Amino acid sequence: MDINDVRAWAEEQEPGVILLTWEWTEGTENRDPAADRRAVASALSVRQRIKSAKPSGNGVLVRYNAEEIDKKEIAELLRATLAVEDDLKSRSNEMLRRVPTYLNLAQKLGRDERISPLPGAAREMSYRRGGPVKAAPLQMVPGFRLISRLHTILPVLQSLASWSRTAPPEVVENHLSSAGLSREQLDLDHATAHEMMLFAREYSSEKAGEIGRKAGELTSQATTIGREWIRKAQEKRQATDKP
Repeated sequence: MDINDVRAWAEEQEPGVILLTWEWTEGTENRDPAADRRAVASALSVRQRIKSAKPSGNGVLVRYNAEEIDKKEIAELLRATLAVEDDLKSRSNEMLRRVPTYLNLAQKLGRDERISPLPGAAREMSYRRGGPVKAAPLQMVPGFRLISRLHTILPVLQSLASWSRTAPPEVVENHLSSAGLSREQLDLDHATAHEMMLFAREYSSEKAGEIGRKAGELTSQATTIGREWIRKAQEKRQATDKP
């Protein structure tokens, strides 16, 4: 997709808070609006100068530091995110294959005396028993299982992203290049993990809602059947009581 195919608007809700909305000038027949909102919210939420971003109505509600980033730059980030052609499943599969690399990187950071203080995820990895971390690949299965696994991955990626912005540049470059990674790839995978979490939560909420609706329907049916049974029993008793 061409980023010029997207028209974006930033409606100010209050100082430092905007509601981003957009529309495609063409090629919208295969777009999933909910998926686009998750992707935009996730990509923005991992940016250092943006405080938070979450889907809201037909757009994304963004809280940002107006002194460090302006609405025009946020809109450009939005367009760049929507221009990515790979869907969440493809990006997730690629990210999940790199999970062992990230875990091993975090473990190495925990042993590097040039880094102080240690990132939380690196510290946790460094306390594990020796040897490289071999993480089993995750499966893109929506629901609570995926959410629980993401709760392990997200803190590691969050910590590594923070480390990449605050540690000496030469140290960052050395560790990332040794692991076959780049800062851009780390940011992309961090955003993808956020997007997976949003997707899994929405899917679980939707399924829980379906279960609740079905339970409500069954309860209503049972109530109707029960009332009908009582009515017929009363009619039968009244007929029996007649002289």
